Amino acid sequence: MPELNEQAEAQVAGGGAETTEAPTVEEKGFHKTDANGNKHIIVDPITRIEGHLRIEAVINSDNVIVDAWSSSTMFRGIETILKGRDPRDCGLMAMRICGVCTGTHYQRSIEAVEDAFKITIPKNARIVRNLIQGSLQVHDHF
Repeated sequence: MPELNEQAEAQVAGGGAETTEAPTVEEKGFHKTDANGNKHIIVDPITRIEGHLRIEAVINSDNVIVDAWSSSTMFRGIETILKGRDPRDCGLMAMRICGVCTGTHYQRSIEAVEDAFKITIPKNARIVRNLIQGSLQVHDHF
């Protein structure tokens, strides 16, 4: 087992010291630079969650994030399961697919139904949903 010396370096059995610093994004090759000099950083997969997640970010020459997005890289078939069902059941069925983020799946499926029927919710409903989503985020991930 490696042990840390006084300089916080890992002592490898029978050898010298190796630093414990993580490699940079550039060293690991997770980025590319476009013609405008922006870095495109891709973290794929993110494995500390249930399911699979990919995060991409664009960072300009001033090291400011100018764009970012996430995407799922695993097909779970939620849409296929819900196809042809009564739209009022979608929230309850979708929330049972994932044991970790049930409320989030419920909310997203309800929003999908609202989008399909072109329903606009009142401002207060949006605020309540945002509060619920924030609470779910704290509950599930902290």
